[in-house]
Amino acid sequence: TVLGDPDESLSDIAWDPFGEFFVGYEGLSGVLYSLDLTTGAATDLAYLTFVNNGGLEVDPLTGMYWIFDLSGSIYRVDPEDGYSRTTVTTGSGAHDGLSVGPQPD
Repeated sequence: TVLGDPDESLSDIAWDPFGEFFVGYEGLSGVLYSLDLTTGAATDLAYLTFVNNGGLEVDPLTGMYWIFDLSGSIYRVDPEDGYSRTTVTTGSGAHDGLSVGPQPD
């Protein structure tokens, strides 16, 4: 179902089950957005830094945001700490998408 136009060029979006909204990321500008579930309008959440065409996912267990990019970097963003971004690794090969799921038993 089309909700509306966020009026932003987003690199990726993901569902945040803790905030109960979609979160979007625009890698070139480094802006993280929440997306309104009724209108699709984008609201700034945080200003991070450039990511080379990042993929975005939200960990359903911890609430951490994960961003992977084509330059081989992986970043963790903590919404509970003012959306602070931590570089987890670099040089791990190009990433264009990701998915977070439960760890097998």
